[in-house]
Amino acid sequence: MNHTVLTLMTVQSLLYGSIAPTPGVSLFNALVYFLAAYYGVQRTRLVRAGMLAAGGTCFIGFTVLFAAAAIITPGLVVAPFVNPFIFVVLSAYLLIPMGYAVLLGALAGVVGRWIVPALGKLRVS
Repeated sequence: MNHTVLTLMTVQSLLYGSIAPTPGVSLFNALVYFLAAYYGVQRTRLVRAGMLAAGGTCFIGFTVLFAAAAIITPGLVVAPFVNPFIFVVLSAYLLIPMGYAVLLGALAGVVGRWIVPALGKLRVS
């Protein structure tokens, strides 16, 4: 195997190491949710703003992913109406990453509120 291919496969597996086989639940997604939440907390000083930012980022990513899938395979748009159980599957596919994002948003909120006072004490000294 070529060294470049091996390096790319290693980086891809590290970035997309997923804890659940659903879209939106990977290490890379965790980084995106964490950064969005951290930015929200820094702007508003509210942990719930970070949770909302991470959840909103997750929802936008989910919507874009399934819109692209619907464009590539137009039958997916009609499928939930033909078989209503697909709505249950889609809601599970949304709720798992949404819970993941909200928890990471809460973590980023706590970290964001903890880091700023610590940095402020360093600057005063």
